[in-house]
Amino acid sequence: MDNRRIVQLIDSLAVGGAEKVAVNLANLLVENNLSYLCSTRNSGPLQNIVSEEVQYLSLNKKSTFDLNTIVKFKKWLKKHKIELIHAHGTSYFFAVLVKLLYPKIKIVWHDHNGDRVNTSRMKKMMLQFCSLFFCSIIAVNEELASWHRKKLYCKRVFQINNFVTQKSNFKRETNLKGLDDKRIICLANLRKEKDHFNLVKAFKVVNESNKDWTLHLIGEDKDDLYSKELKKLIKELNLQNVIHIYGSKTDIENILEQGTLGVLSSKSEGLPMALLEYGLYQLGVITTNVGECSKVLNGFGNVVPAQNSEQLAQGIIKSIENTQYLEKQRIAYHKQVINEFSAEAVNNKLELIYQGC
Repeated sequence: MDNRRIVQLIDSLAVGGAEKVAVNLANLLVENNLSYLCSTRNSGPLQNIVSEEVQYLSLNKKSTFDLNTIVKFKKWLKKHKIELIHAHGTSYFFAVLVKLLYPKIKIVWHDHNGDRVNTSRMKKMMLQFCSLFFCSIIAVNEELASWHRKKLYCKRVFQINNFVTQKSNFKRETNLKGLDDKRIICLANLRKEKDHFNLVKAFKVVNESNKDWTLHLIGEDKDDLYSKELKKLIKELNLQNVIHIYGSKTDIENILEQGTLGVLSSKSEGLPMALLEYGLYQLGVITTNVGECSKVLNGFGNVVPAQNSEQLAQGIIKSIENTQYLEKQRIAYHKQVINEFSAEAVNNKLELIYQGC
């Protein structure tokens, strides 16, 4: 990696896919040069996994056009002689506002939103304007990269896989309920794109023939309408003793070591970090066929249509009832993740992208 100073920019350090990638990249880059991380709005649980060698700033931005925060960030960039902002997700807009005051700064935008192709006309126009200020765009899957090439004005568009790293000394805070070797884990914040309703309906079918299996939902719970309706459905289906909601957790490695199966029931995805983390910790995988999920699994798991609870249930049951099949899938997918989604492969691609700016 060249010796330029780069900051990873993200809205917050809440537990989520884009946030985890930003932290992972900041930790990765510290091996080669000074590394920086900034959250525009607030910090969050993921601050606990930021390397001590990464210089971190939380701006506590109060509004979209918070001039004081923009000026504060500009001064911080100049103080640390940072030359490039690697903006993740919606933080691209803040990065552009900073560039208007500090034109010499470069921006690489990293888009994690697998549903970007369905963005509204107004948001697309805003994104098109902002793309005039990007030196490069990174997309998490090829469909997304193709959309950027066609719709936006920045023509340096790259596709880079998300990546995962395994820790040997992780925290052990969360103890999952249920029986060992009979736990299904879903790592997904409680929001509509993740379609937990589909999963709960599927698990009702699973539970009819597999009473001793439990489902564990790990992810941010805002206690909003989606969350309330989901909990209502769980109660209506009389599943409250076998479906457990834990909220946001940072000891994900510990949680995954307690699981047997990992499931995603999303309506849309880019390249979900959860899918890679399932493979890293040797869980059997069942996922809906959205984004890069099928490509990532490469046949080493069960892929079912989105928004089809019956087929999702059958995919889960297949893994539960055929232990020999499940064991082969777990081992093969683990090797796939180690070989294809390593930090080393991402580091090499990033170096080329950064050097081109």
